[in-house]
Amino acid sequence: KSNSIFYKIENNILNFSKDKKQYKIQLKVGGKHYLQNALCAVLAVEKTGISLQDSIKIIQHYPSVKRRLEFIKRRREVSVFDDYGHHPTEVASVLQSFSKEDKRLIVVFQPHRYTRTQLFYRHFAKALSCCDFLFLLPIYSAGEKKIDEVSEKIIANLLQCDYQILTGDIKKDISQIERKLKPLDNLLFLG
Repeated sequence: KSNSIFYKIENNILNFSKDKKQYKIQLKVGGKHYLQNALCAVLAVEKTGISLQDSIKIIQHYPSVKRRLEFIKRRREVSVFDDYGHHPTEVASVLQSFSKEDKRLIVVFQPHRYTRTQLFYRHFAKALSCCDFLFLLPIYSAGEKKIDEVSEKIIANLLQCDYQILTGDIKKDISQIERKLKPLDNLLFLG
């Protein structure tokens, strides 16, 4: 007997079959990685004796956690999201969650730590280049000492999307962001 599970994700729904039965998982939060994690969770829970149907029903009602692709609100026809992702792999996964949508994705990203930016700036630039427009904030030091040659500009220099570097002055930056937004955009605060 094979232990392999084959699944397909379409329109933010994961379909899979097991023991000749068909199942589907749809979550309150979008994203392929969340659906894959949910599949692993329900299969693991099944090993404890809880049926797939019951665990799928429960996981589909799970509201997710704060700052993980969290829907904040809709304002002036713009959907606003927040995610804590501050590593290139997390950033890429979050941005991939929006890839099937037929809306512009405007991202406001703040790199965390000088050392992390120094290590991963190429990876950040590659991941962030898939958005329609990027606002890049100054690096959040998280208590680290500034590294002279490291700033958000080393990411910006490698971007392959339209971008603007923000000042870190909230009033000025919000004004810049609001001018860029159009109805039906997705606005994602990341980092």
